[in-house]
Amino acid sequence: DWWFLGLQAVPVLGFLGVFAYRRRRERVKGDVAYARRLRSRSEARRRLAEARRMMRSRENGAFYSEIYRAVAEFLADRLNVPAAGMTADSVAEALADRGVSPEVVSQVRTVFQQCDFARFAPTQILNGEMETLYKTAEELIDELGGKI
Repeated sequence: DWWFLGLQAVPVLGFLGVFAYRRRRERVKGDVAYARRLRSRSEARRRLAEARRMMRSRENGAFYSEIYRAVAEFLADRLNVPAAGMTADSVAEALADRGVSPEVVSQVRTVFQQCDFARFAPTQILNGEMETLYKTAEELIDELGGKI
């Protein structure tokens, strides 16, 4: 009967599932770069959600800091470099070395420059400017997630 044969496969599939789970867990424990890559997108999403909350509550400085951190730490995790030492130039060079298009590299530079300008030279911020930057950062993370 087909159901009997199906029941015979359950222990084998269970064993294979446990084996795959343990193997992945051991890799995450032993390979820091792999673990950083795995959590990079979820961490970036969490930071972007926090940035959106700050945008709605008009915390301009905190919004730009959070956008910068979301993109910078995402790139640091994906490139396996420390986030503290990242600059727009070093990121651009690393992305270019990995074959990322010049347009995307330019967008990353623009996001970093806009965030730095808003954080360190506070000026009048237009309503649509924050929303545009948020969408750009979100699109960059999605696009770079598949490329690097």
